[in-house]
Amino acid sequence: MPREITVALVQMAPELANPEANLRKMGDFVEKICTEQRTDLIVFPELSYTGTELGLKATDLAERVPGHATNYLAKRANEFNSYVVFGLVIKEKVESILYNGVVCLGPEGDVVTDYRKV
Repeated sequence: MPREITVALVQMAPELANPEANLRKMGDFVEKICTEQRTDLIVFPELSYTGTELGLKATDLAERVPGHATNYLAKRANEFNSYVVFGLVIKEKVESILYNGVVCLGPEGDVVTDYRKV
């Protein structure tokens, strides 16, 4: 039997190269959306954590998965029992390998999956 889900698509203007401000903003969006209406899935824009047009700053702002951003938003996903999808620059174990990536966090506070553009 089909199940109805509620999806929220967030339109936000991330601050360029200010991931902490963007992270707080995303956490606030999760809280606001989920307190107004039960939401199963919240989707943020591409590179919402770091902003776009990073140039050489991308290396400094890139994170591993899991990392600071995923841990913070995973707690929010768990707190509000919702899936959260967001974009960031992902780095591998080799620091110079970067990806424009997206992470899906589950309502249990876990990383469900991540995707790296080629």
